[in-house]
Amino acid sequence: MEHVALRSIGNTAAFLKDASWHILTIGAEGRARQRLRDLGVILREKVASLSGNHRGAGRPGVALVLGNEETGLPREVKEVCSVLFRIPGSGLMESFNVAQAASLFLHEFYEY
Repeated sequence: MEHVALRSIGNTAAFLKDASWHILTIGAEGRARQRLRDLGVILREKVASLSGNHRGAGRPGVALVLGNEETGLPREVKEVCSVLFRIPGSGLMESFNVAQAASLFLHEFYEY
């Protein structure tokens, strides 16, 4: 059985900036260059670069940051993410709701 730690924080950008030395922060952004299907390749590269900074055994932690469907992630949050991904679509819909986006990201994490 897997364990997922959930935390409530007041200032997302400040938290991500403070935590960036030991966790990989992945943001969802509709205009990002990286596509979701490239997540595994990018994760391998980023995890390898963070592994030297990570305390303890295993992979560094990952923070998945999702914005709302109207405005997305705030600029200051996007700036502190390790990498931004977009979920390419057919062009018929402008965005996914956060639950749909989260499920797609979690599926890609599982495949990784």
